[in-house]
Amino acid sequence: MSFIYHVLYLFGNLRESKRNTDSFFASGGNVISTVGTTFSDIIYQLKRLFIPKFTMAGEKELATASLDTIELPLDTVEGLDSFRSGEPIQSITQNASKKEGWCKSFFRWIPTSEALLEQAETKILSYIKTPHEGIFVDIGSVLKASKCKWSCKVTEERKIWTLSFNKSSNKSPIVLLHGLCASAGLWALNMDSLAEARPVYAIDLLGFGRSSRPTFSTDALEAEAQHVEGLEAWRQEMKLERFVLLGHSMGAFIASAYALKYPERVSHLVLADPWGYPKKPDNVEDILPVNKSITYKAIAQIGQKVNALSIVRAAGPMGPGIIGRVRPDLVSKFAVLNQNGNASISEYIYHSNAQKPTGEDAFRIMMDFFGWAKNPMCKRIHQLPTNLPLTMIYGDKTWLQQMSEEELKDVRLAGSKTTTFTLENAGHHVYADNQPEFNGIIKEVCEIVDQEPKHAL
Repeated sequence: MSFIYHVLYLFGNLRESKRNTDSFFASGGNVISTVGTTFSDIIYQLKRLFIPKFTMAGEKELATASLDTIELPLDTVEGLDSFRSGEPIQSITQNASKKEGWCKSFFRWIPTSEALLEQAETKILSYIKTPHEGIFVDIGSVLKASKCKWSCKVTEERKIWTLSFNKSSNKSPIVLLHGLCASAGLWALNMDSLAEARPVYAIDLLGFGRSSRPTFSTDALEAEAQHVEGLEAWRQEMKLERFVLLGHSMGAFIASAYALKYPERVSHLVLADPWGYPKKPDNVEDILPVNKSITYKAIAQIGQKVNALSIVRAAGPMGPGIIGRVRPDLVSKFAVLNQNGNASISEYIYHSNAQKPTGEDAFRIMMDFFGWAKNPMCKRIHQLPTNLPLTMIYGDKTWLQQMSEEELKDVRLAGSKTTTFTLENAGHHVYADNQPEFNGIIKEVCEIVDQEPKHAL
């Protein structure tokens, strides 16, 4: 019990620190402004879960309540999609309970499972009209034959969850790589348009979503190489010769690394608001005012040592609510997915990230102060062949530092084809913020690729 009081004390102090917070930029400001209130919710729920005297008048005692009657008064946690005030907890665990037993599922501190993630994904994908299939692609045998070093256990699985659309088309396929703390389902808003005339494959990167979660190297370049070799092993198993490779954020960084290693497999490299391109500036403190806010300075320092969503996992049953509370912008931009009234993007993101966070581990190893990479692409992109076209798509309201078209052309070799687009009213999730224009650019790129002569490999 002393541990619980220490946790409550820590969260209480963080709550006090929040009062000294300054706004530093739009997206970061939203996060900081909600951290304190989220912690107060966690304190309240921890007290109710572990300290019976904190039960509210008129409610059943937690210690004596049965599974059928126990209720969590989460009216203070706005945006918690897995619960509704007055709804029994059984309603969100009954499906998982059928597969693993109600006792185990109920007493699990982090309320997630592979079954719950599958259910959340199914709800999200119900928005897509294009027929599709989902399969686990086992890449273990291919990886064993590669020269890539893995520090993980031999017994760990290597399977990549793959969503396939319009596979019967003979046009140039697209392969989609999601960003940090995301999964393949976040492309749901784009899928019908992109798969209208060609094959589209969206995968969960190793360490994320429904894919296997092997242990990555603690060396930045090796962790990057492991992602690259995982993608190449997947390509071999899928028997794809060449494809348009589209990555978002961290997925764009991995896509770039893959194109550098296997340029003959990429017909066009498209990067949506990519992470990891510019080098970290020397005056990073001027860009991110870490000295002006005690809370932000603490978060910036802790962020170098812990994973991005550690607080969500540590919060246990309050975790799903934190997703919706800290990122209401994501809930809003993907609200259309909830057309049937039961899909929830925050629920999907939560279950995609509440399990073993090896993908986040790899990102933390590769990053330098979150917004930059230890081995930025600006120092390597000149190695791309001149005949490999590169298209960058930025949002005009993105928080990431990006490279201009002129900077990219200066870095790439003479004769290289490099194009950038900046979409209006779009932030970091540019593919969701301005779908019509984003989809139009991708389809135009693919049509150009369709008209090119086939390359001999």
